[in-house]
Amino acid sequence: LLVAAVFYAVVPLTTDVSYFVMSAERMLAGDKPYVDILETNPPLAFWFTLVPVALARITGISPQVAYVLGMCGLIGLMLLVVWRVGRDAADRGLMVAAIAVALVLSPHQGFGQREHFTAILLAPYLASVMWRGQGHAIPPGLALLTGALAGVGLCFKPLFLLFPLVAEAWLWRAADRPRDIIRLQTVVMAVPVLIYPLLVWWATPEYYSVVVPLALKTYGAYQQPLLAVVLSSAVVSFAMLFGLSVLIYRQTAARVESLWLAAALAGLAIFIIQAKGWSYQLVPGHAFAVV
Repeated sequence: LLVAAVFYAVVPLTTDVSYFVMSAERMLAGDKPYVDILETNPPLAFWFTLVPVALARITGISPQVAYVLGMCGLIGLMLLVVWRVGRDAADRGLMVAAIAVALVLSPHQGFGQREHFTAILLAPYLASVMWRGQGHAIPPGLALLTGALAGVGLCFKPLFLLFPLVAEAWLWRAADRPRDIIRLQTVVMAVPVLIYPLLVWWATPEYYSVVVPLALKTYGAYQQPLLAVVLSSAVVSFAMLFGLSVLIYRQTAARVESLWLAAALAGLAIFIIQAKGWSYQLVPGHAFAVV
């Protein structure tokens, strides 16, 4: 995490992420999203960015450096949650190391993007599902925490709901107990997803009145033909990584790792459905394949 913080603090942030940082600076100066600042995405990315940018103002460090440190700190917190969730599992040290590598290395140019946030916040939930499939019990407090974190991560884009759908289908098959799908963790996960649209309406109603109509008229112009998306460099690199993951998986005795392969394929499906071909949109798929 220290090496990642130094590396990503030196490399310039990508355009989307730097725009979030710049917008957060303007919001702290009194500007209002979707009134003084135009953005096609809901405000969750703005809200996340406000915290490190505000700390940058207090400490006097660069907003970019503060943002990178905030991302690395968030990864560190999620790794601690994974460590606690797997307290009875023999492979928790390896799992923490694998998730750390995935969340630090796989984003590359997508570091700090919304997809990166989602991968970070979903990691403890997916790890808990994997261990639940092995027969390990998840304490209620950790089930509540991992469910809430995952629910916040799902709010970045509606298509991200495919990740828990795939994970729960995997658990249903692994545990062979359909009733386990409706549990504290999944119920809590649904709460942020249900509340977030209402929170956006209350905090930034202009998103619905100004941005949504504009997006409906223009956003489709960014889409590419299916063949161009499937043959993009992001998909080619994913295919190579996923193929290697499958080869390793077939040589192991612990079949529960198939959860991460399923989650990686869900990431690929989300990438293709969006039809943009932008590499950062495949960050969760890459990350889960790395795990």
